[in-house]
Parts: sequence; structure tokens; C-alpha cells
Amino acid sequence: MKTEFSYNPETCRYEPILVTGKVFFKKAIGFLSASFLIGVCGLIYYNSKYPLWDEIQLKSENQALKTEWDVLDDNLKKISTELATLEQNDDNNYRSILDLGPLPASMREAGVGGREKAYASIRYSLIKTSLEMADKLKHEGVEVKYAIHPVAGRMPGHMNVLLAEANVPYDEVFELEDINSEFAQADIAFVIGANDVTNPAAEEDKSSPIYGMPVLQVWKAGTVMFIKRSLASGYAGIDNPLFYRDNTMMLLGDAKKMTESIVKGV
Repeated sequence: MKTEFSYNPETCRYEPILVTGKVFFKKAIGFLSASFLIGVCGLIYYNSKYPLWDEIQLKSENQALKTEWDVLDDNLKKISTELATLEQNDDNNYRSILDLGPLPASMREAGVGGREKAYASIRYSLIKTSLEMADKLKHEGVEVKYAIHPVAGRMPGHMNVLLAEANVPYDEVFELEDINSEFAQADIAFVIGANDVTNPAAEEDKSSPIYGMPVLQVWKAGTVMFIKRSLASGYAGIDNPLFYRDNTMMLLGDAKKMTESIVKGV
């Protein structure tokens, strides 16, 4: 321990200062307290100017998450807009063409209409019922073919997918341009829901607003069995003269129930 001296003017000599343990302890405590206070202030200042590595990493991760969230939010907005457009097209175009009423909001909220829900959809059930009827007819030696109009379903190719999922043989499914030439040799054309796409005015009435539109020439068959909910006009807003022709049999009512009744009678 270092000895301290002080000058004594009375003796004109430097005399050692006697430091007691109590005084030394007080000085040590004061020194340590000052050092600790300076250290804490320095640490606070350093952290305010220079963040810790963990903090830098967390801020970087938060920024990345925020960017991902912004991208996801933009995608959700785009999807919502596209779904709204699809719903509008479904109500105003496709369902009108097929003479189907708009889907209630509660059904859309439940997810009706998606490909994953196809097996539970009304249209798929109707296809399965029609397929059952076709199987019975084929068992009796009747040739069965399926005709698809280009605008059938929610989008191009939709009906082809549904028919494939229902295990309808691919070689029995025909597009409009391939099947029209065969209706004249058909004994029965069985039509479900379609309206404008079977309207003969598209080929026979030049004053018709749908004149020139490709249609299924079902009226050329020996008998046309037509299932519809009513005689209401389709999306084009015009009458379908096929409903009133002598070779047309109109079956008004629910398509699935009506088809099931026919299956029971076959």
C-alpha cells in the first residue's frame, strides 16, 4: 500500500498521513460508485448510438416479414378483385347461359364452385346422374354421345374436366364442330339447362342478335328432350323458338330431380 505524505509547516517536514481503514473504505466505495455510474452512462450512450447485433438482426427479420406481408396483402387484394370478377361473370354470363339462378352469398362463402368442391357441386351430381342414365341406355344397346359447347362451364374446358372426373369415356365427348353433323341422325337430343347455345335463331333468323353465333344444332334430332326451370330467356334476352317446336319435349323443373326421375323410368 502506498504511503502518502503531507507538509507540516510547524516542523518544516513532510510527515506521513495516517489513513484509517474506515477512511480507506469510504474512498474505495466512492471510487467504485463513480466508476459504475460512468460505466452505466457509457453503456447507455453506446447502445443509443450503436445497437446490439441481436437487435440489428431482429430489425432485419422484422423488415423482411413486413415486406412479405405487403406482398401477400397485395396478392390477396388481386385475388379478391379476380374473384369478384369471376362471380360477376358467373352470375351475369355463365349461369344466365345455362339458365341457372345466382348462387347465394352463403354458398360462395362456404367455397362452392372451386375444383376441390366439384364432387359436392350440383353440376357434378347432375353429371353423375346423367351418366347413370347413359349407362342404362348403353346396356340396352343405345349409342350415347356427349356434346359440349365452347362456353359451357365456368371457363373454357371446365365441362371437359367435370366429365373426365365423372369417368365419362373420353371418346364419347365431342366438341360443337365435331357433333353438329350427327344430330340429324340422332333419335333423341337430351339437353339440360342450355338456352342461347341451342337457339336455332342463331342460324335461321338474320335479324336475331345472336345470328352467326355457333350453336349446338340439337333441333335436327328426331326428338329434343329439354330440361329447364322455366321458359325464361337466356343471357341474350331473346326467346328460343326451339322450346315450341313439335319435336321438342319441355321438362320444366329441377334438372337433377328431373333426370333422376327419368333414370328410374329407364
